Amino acid sequence: MEEILIIDNPDKDQKAVFDELKREGYAVRLAAVKAEELKGLDPSSFELAIITLHPDIPSAWDPYMAFKRFFPDCPVFIYLDSHPLENLKSAIKKYINLCGVLPQKRFNKASTPAAGGENCLAVS
Repeated sequence: MEEILIIDNPDKDQKAVFDELKREGYAVRLAAVKAEELKGLDPSSFELAIITLHPDIPSAWDPYMAFKRFFPDCPVFIYLDSHPLENLKSAIKKYINLCGVLPQKRFNKASTPAAGGENCLAVS
């Protein structure tokens, strides 16, 4: 299984999602990056992205929009930091069961924005 990329707001000091998924045995990588830095990520190193949404931050959706601009085909889970991690873990297990494993399809960086919320699952 390839890594799960967790994108969190750099203004928040939160590693709860990373720590919990690592304890569950997932290969995870935390990227607390600003939206403009997403284009530097290597798309061959992860198969699924989880973007932690912090509703108390006005620009909360910026990392998601930037991520989909550079990786329009990558599946994304949106995790609200105010909800139980059990919901996220359950969604990941359902996703893996549905696909057999994390998807093996590679995706490429794109130079054009993705349309809307394709390949996105909100977890609450």
